[in-house]
Amino acid sequence: MKKLLILALLFSTLTFAQQLESKKIFSIDVSVGDFSKDGDYLSNQILYAPYTKGEFSGITNGEVLPIGGDFGTFYVKDNVMFMELDIDLIMLTEDGEKIHCKASGMCQWVASTFKSISSSVSWRFFTSSEKYNYLNEKVGVGFVTNSSPDSGYAFHHDIYLVSQN
Repeated sequence: MKKLLILALLFSTLTFAQQLESKKIFSIDVSVGDFSKDGDYLSNQILYAPYTKGEFSGITNGEVLPIGGDFGTFYVKDNVMFMELDIDLIMLTEDGEKIHCKASGMCQWVASTFKSISSSVSWRFFTSSEKYNYLNEKVGVGFVTNSSPDSGYAFHHDIYLVSQN
C-alpha cells in the first residue's frame, strides 16, 4: 500500500509538457502626458497617463493615436511600485486600418526612478479590418519597459502571440 501511495504521489507530479510557439507581432512605443495627479482608491493610488503620441512596428507599422492611455492602480512598498495596468489605445496602420487594443497586467517599477523591474501584460485586439480581423480572436502576451531616453518615448511594449505547437 505504501508503494502504491508513493507511486500515486509521483505520478501526480508529472506534467505532460506542451510545446509552445511565440511570434512577436508588435513593438509599441508611446509618450504620455502629465500623470502626476493621482488619486486614492481604498488603500491604493490611481493614475491616468494619457497617450500623446506613439508608433508601432511588427506585422504592420503605423502610429498610436493620441487617444486612451494607461489607467493604473498602484501602491509603493520598500521603494518598489506595484502597479496594475489597464491600457486602452488605438493604432492606425500605414494602410489606414484601425486596431483598438486593450491590455491589463501587472508591472513593478523602482519608485524613486520609475525604472522598470518586471511586467506581464495580456493584450486583446478589436478591429473591423478584413486584413487584420484574425487579431479579434487572439490574445497577446506583452512586456512593458522604459523606452530609451533618446527615443522621445516613455514606454516600450513588446507583444507576442503564443500558441500550442
